[in-house]
Amino acid sequence: MQRDSREDYIDSKYKRLIGNARGRKLIQVLRLLTEGIMTKKEIARRTGFSASEVRELVKKGLVDGYIERRTKEIRGKPGRLPSRGQRKRAGRRSYYYYLNGDGKWLIRLDPEVRDRWDEVEIAYEKLIEHTIFDSYANLVYAIRKNAELRKYQKADYFMDDELQRTVLNPFLYVGEYGAKEVTQLYDELVRVIKISVRSEDVIGYYSALEESLKELNTVVDCHKALMEKMRTLPEVQEYLCKHV
Repeated sequence: MQRDSREDYIDSKYKRLIGNARGRKLIQVLRLLTEGIMTKKEIARRTGFSASEVRELVKKGLVDGYIERRTKEIRGKPGRLPSRGQRKRAGRRSYYYYLNGDGKWLIRLDPEVRDRWDEVEIAYEKLIEHTIFDSYANLVYAIRKNAELRKYQKADYFMDDELQRTVLNPFLYVGEYGAKEVTQLYDELVRVIKISVRSEDVIGYYSALEESLKELNTVVDCHKALMEKMRTLPEVQEYLCKHV
């Protein structure tokens, strides 16, 4: 795979952490926790950090929302509960730490983790629920690993760099407002363009729309072609049977 760059990571928080000494140590802890649930003592032994360092790093992971903890009073067979006498002898509880959803999201594309992510998902199968964000991260990485697909990861969004489209986009990509509400404003928008834009510059706004419409039509064709290919997937076939 090509050299790592900013685009190799989903979350910008990763880049900030890896940029300072304390953050890099937290990344090491998160990498270790991809193997499964662990105590602070195990983390210290595996990382070589002091007990006080691990305590502070785990605290930061908890506060930042990347780590969760749970209690186990003994390490027994799965499903085996300790007796009351065993609980009394066990004394102080041990806390066991593991990655939560945000922690998995943060560390997913880490260079030392990403190639063994299948193992991580197996280790975490019974700890936390697999979410749509996990699937999204897996798909991003699969595309970036693919020699044919990865060159499209930095696809330019049409007309992003044109000032004309920057000011018109809110009236084209209507989002929460809805097309009917926004298109009713077009007469007013054209009036404002007429009085605000110099005559020699007006055509730039129209030509920007003209060119982007050509690209949009191509985008629509691509949507249709990909949807047609995805109809071969069993999940899509089942969906279509229920909704068509």
